[in-house]
Amino acid sequence: MLDAITRHQIWLQRYANGRFNDILPIIKKMRDDLSVRLLTATPFQIARINILLSELDGIIDTAITKMQTIII
Repeated sequence: MLDAITRHQIWLQRYANGRFNDILPIIKKMRDDLSVRLLTATPFQIARINILLSELDGIIDTAITKMQTIII
């Protein structure tokens, strides 16, 4: 019985890790899309987008940390 529970827990962790890896490219693409907007932005927009990118980086880091603690 203990072996079955252990195998199931390992399977769940592998599944969760795979789902986590599916989310990361989506988050990174959102950040890249904002970065592209810098190419055609006015000076005011550039300043605002840079602030938003910094905030987004913090949100992404926090989310990744939370997801990793849930998965592990």
